[in-house]
Amino acid sequence: MNKKTLTAQVLKEGYPASLQEILDARERRVQRQQAFLQKNRTLISFTLNIAGNIKTAPLFEQAFEEGVNRIVEQLHRSRCDIESKQEYREPWGYEFYAVTPTDAIKIKKLMVEIEEGCPIGRFFDIDVMTTELPKVSRKDIGEKGRKCLLCDDMGAVCARSQRHALSEIQEKTIEILSDFFAEKFARNVASNACRALLYEVGVSPKPGLVDRFNNGSHRDMDIFTFFDSTAVLTPYFHDLVRQGIELSNLSAEKLLPHLRYPGKEAEESMRKITHGVNTHKGIIFSLGIFCAAFGWCYGRKISSDTESVFDVAKNICSTLMDDFKNIEEQTVSSGESLYQKYGITGIRGQAIKGFSEVREVGLPVLKQLLCKGFSYNDAGALTLLHLICSTEDTNIISRSNPKTLKEVQLQIQDSLHEMEGNMERIASLDHHFIEKNISPGGCADLLSLTWFLYFMEQDSI
Repeated sequence: MNKKTLTAQVLKEGYPASLQEILDARERRVQRQQAFLQKNRTLISFTLNIAGNIKTAPLFEQAFEEGVNRIVEQLHRSRCDIESKQEYREPWGYEFYAVTPTDAIKIKKLMVEIEEGCPIGRFFDIDVMTTELPKVSRKDIGEKGRKCLLCDDMGAVCARSQRHALSEIQEKTIEILSDFFAEKFARNVASNACRALLYEVGVSPKPGLVDRFNNGSHRDMDIFTFFDSTAVLTPYFHDLVRQGIELSNLSAEKLLPHLRYPGKEAEESMRKITHGVNTHKGIIFSLGIFCAAFGWCYGRKISSDTESVFDVAKNICSTLMDDFKNIEEQTVSSGESLYQKYGITGIRGQAIKGFSEVREVGLPVLKQLLCKGFSYNDAGALTLLHLICSTEDTNIISRSNPKTLKEVQLQIQDSLHEMEGNMERIASLDHHFIEKNISPGGCADLLSLTWFLYFMEQDSI
């Protein structure tokens, strides 16, 4: 979406206040400030600095909430008591007031730190006042005035001369605010993706897999190999969220071709840091799809609840079976080789079905176990066993054959109930898997995806 279209969309969602409403709001603000002022107390008065007559819109309200949160956090961090606080959200503007016994000069310095240090602090108008000092200025604490949003001159100079057109200022304001919140969202999703990979490798014991206790059935990797890989992949997950946002004008079904190249780059980064070891190739694909799906939902301003994101991910992957066309004419991957040999569709088949193993098994089981009081570790270990029982794990098959997978699944199903709360039984199964060179790597990826979606759900609560 170009800047002009974005600006028009945001302003269309706002309330066009009349000049009289804006003037009346300023008068009420002065009255409120006087009502909040107390002897030997400092008042913080916060509003947004938004040019034009549209002061309220969902994007601006989001910026206001960000400002309030940062003010409160800054005061708590600096051990400044808040004796009272009040918000007003009216069609013609947002206001926040906080009263503290802390010295006004100290408070002003703390507030200027926010205005200067926050990427959208330029739009925060945080006044500090006392009964003796009607308004503590930046000059009072040795700071210069604020620069113009569009040029290097002082903001007050440009405002007086009306150097810049209102449309330019609004466009720049909305561009900065929109990018800030998109970036904040992308970082949060990437952080949860990173956390999910760390939880997956940290859960112990995991039959046949790398964990905190041993390297499972793998001789070429250990837990530190996974730490290295996770570190270089986290920026990739961030970029996939941003790409989903940027491409939200496309239908979900058309996203996949745009995600393949970043995935290849991520795989190359993984192999460089691990010296050629494949720690996370499968999760680069599946978790990357979900990161893009979350970004796409964000860009479209639609719900990113778990069920909606599952549906979007399924739509993104709707054409994946095309990868098996003319397969005999190309160099095939391990997954494609299994399709040729056994007709097994692997992770592609799971993706086309909307990752039903995670949707119907992984996530419900994990949440149920956590609600029962199981630790994160034990809930993760048991969830993995449930996933093994329900998943056509191509990693197990590639190391052996479909018969071995079936035998493993029956073995776990027969003793699954007994393994709840019995890590020794799972450790014994781990030794058996190692002896037989069995590694449920596909299910490990699904466990990572389960953790990721669980963390995203917790963020939305």
